[in-house]
Order: sequence, then C-alpha cells, then structure tokens
Amino acid sequence: MICKKCGNYTQGEPKFCPFCGTPNENNTEANSDSQQQYHYDAQQNAGGFPPFSGGGYSAPIPSRSIPLCIILSFLTCGFYTLYWLYCVVNDLKAASNSPTEPDGGTVLLLSIVTCGIYELIWFYKAGEQVSKIKYNAGRGASSDGWLYLLLAIFSSGLVPLALIQNELNQVSTR
Repeated sequence: MICKKCGNYTQGEPKFCPFCGTPNENNTEANSDSQQQYHYDAQQNAGGFPPFSGGGYSAPIPSRSIPLCIILSFLTCGFYTLYWLYCVVNDLKAASNSPTEPDGGTVLLLSIVTCGIYELIWFYKAGEQVSKIKYNAGRGASSDGWLYLLLAIFSSGLVPLALIQNELNQVSTR
C-alpha cells in the first residue's frame, strides 16, 4: 500500500499508515478502531517502528561515536571509512524503513567499481532517507541530498558520513 498522505510504501493493507497515522481508505474498519488499537497495529505493521508522533521515533540501530570513526578513518588511511560507509548504509536503510534501497555491500562494491561515482549518487539519495527519518522524528522533512553530494565532493565523504551518522544516532535505540 502507498499512503495517499505521506507517500510511504507499506507491505500489505494495514489499517493505518505506520509513518503518518493516516487511516487506510480501503479499510472501512479502520475508522471505527480506537487510538490504542491503532498504536498497536501501527507498531506491528512498521516492523517495530513507532508511527509519526511528533517525536519519540527510534530505530533498532547502534549508536556510533563520530569522532572515533573519523580518527579511525585517518589512522587506517581510509579503510575504516569503507567499513563506516557499509554500516551507515545498512543503518540508514533500517532506520528509514526502505527495503528497496541497496544494502551496504552493494553500495560499497559499486562505489569501488565506479571509482567513487556511485558513492556520490548514494550520498544524494541518502538525503531522501534522512528526510524520512527527520519527518518520523517530528523535526521537519528537508531534503539534504544536494548538501551531502557537495560535501562528499569536497571532503572525500567523511563530512556527509558524519552528518548522516549524527541523524542516525538521534534515533538509535542501542
């Protein structure tokens, strides 16, 4: 199902959109349910993620120390950056509940094969996923794709990785 209000995709026919809480128009039974039942159903349909509630959104991803990741990237001559990219891609995919996005291994492999060009494309697309996380957390939904792309070009990817990791740390549960 694609929500008519927020445009997010949800598998199956849930009674309410797990992202924005809009009742499914195809399901007339949804309009008669109580708010408590809606909260329970939305959490089940979102794979454990709470629906948009103006804050309090969390995702089952680990929190990482940004300064430590940057230091390890320099100490390992950039090899840790590849691992960090792999982790950030997978965490962002999980936090934004985007099953159709490529996983960390695919992004890493395509980035290496294309000499970093795919990584730039991914940074641009990551702005959309970060926007979805910000919306779910109740902090507005500004698209940062162009910012991540420009920062990736001029900072070899460390700065946008740190910014994305900061957004992920804000919704992390571990």
